[in-house]
Amino acid sequence: MDFIHQCLKTYQGENFFLLLFAGAMLFAFWLKDPESRALRLLLWPYLTVLVCTVYNILIMRVFIQKLNLSGEYYRFFWLLPICVVIPYVCTRIVSGQKTRVKKALVFLVLTAVIVIAGAPAWSRKLPLTSNPYRIPDDMIIACDIIRKDAGRERLEDVGVVFDFNLNLLVTQYDPSFRVIIPYENMMTTVNTGRTKTDTDNIWLNSRITLVELLMLDRYWVPHEDFMSALNVTDTAYVVYDASGPNHDYLLGAGLAEIGRTDDYVIYKYGWYFDRLHKSRGYLKVTF
Repeated sequence: MDFIHQCLKTYQGENFFLLLFAGAMLFAFWLKDPESRALRLLLWPYLTVLVCTVYNILIMRVFIQKLNLSGEYYRFFWLLPICVVIPYVCTRIVSGQKTRVKKALVFLVLTAVIVIAGAPAWSRKLPLTSNPYRIPDDMIIACDIIRKDAGRERLEDVGVVFDFNLNLLVTQYDPSFRVIIPYENMMTTVNTGRTKTDTDNIWLNSRITLVELLMLDRYWVPHEDFMSALNVTDTAYVVYDASGPNHDYLLGAGLAEIGRTDDYVIYKYGWYFDRLHKSRGYLKVTF
């Protein structure tokens, strides 16, 4: 339930738009004209699939893990009908009024409902972007820096720990990047406050350590434990908040800065590449 609620809170403004969508769907199913019947015919199979998958809290977690949905930006598909049905129903309600005065009053009321239910972009600290992807420019710059530094290495071989905000968007921008912290692991750790002492799974413990130290700045761990987490997860790069408190800590753990954006610093974990090259039989020569 925490996972589902966080998805709705992040992408739909504290669930209000989900309620508006449900009300709009009931209204659309109540209308009897041909246009509304066509809309119902289009959305009925879609909603059936969503109810059986995304909105089904009993199988959602298993569904994500088995199909590896955390590696793709799939949320677009279950948000899409909200952007279609609510405006359609609002337009039908306004156009159904007989006088201009009533149309104006209904229009103002519906506009106020939508504005109040939503959240302004500036209140969420969402940066305005000029790129066609509509994501922070820092995301594009960081990915370009990593891609250039990796050179001939495949992106599948160079895992990256992104900052919390960028980790939400990287699969939308470029799914070829191997994101070390899967979305569901990140949100579960953030929402439940779970620490690595809650589980004996080394793989999961390592990721919880990285989330708490690099995304949440919750606690400090010895360099040995942090480096062990990097090694277990095969982390090659770290994209860390430029205003974060752990830059000296990261340098002390053997990471090296290879670039920065306005809000983030990109670090490279050289020991990962040493291990990778050694496993391939490469000879490292230092001048």
